[in-house]
Amino acid sequence: MRVVCSTNDSRNLSAKHFESGDTSSSVFDLEIEKEYVVYGISLWKGLLGYLIVGEGMYPAWYPPELFSITRNDLPPCWYFTRFKEEEGFEVILVNSNPATIM
Repeated sequence: MRVVCSTNDSRNLSAKHFESGDTSSSVFDLEIEKEYVVYGISLWKGLLGYLIVGEGMYPAWYPPELFSITRNDLPPCWYFTRFKEEEGFEVILVNSNPATIM
């Protein structure tokens, strides 16, 4: 799966994101109009997140509202798991073999 960054600030995020720690002045380490590979998708405290390596070269969970999807296909090596509620994460899809990224 691949996405293009359409914004790198928090102005378009829902109020629920601000409850989870983002602020109205948050700026994400993403380059606008750059395409990124999505290494995982999570549902955490009711918020969807994409696992992406940002410009700081570290993987982090980013709100999908920052992106437009350019390729919606998922590699066959992705897997699904579910967590206990107290861990925060509810579900996660992740690539078990990043070397297979398309």
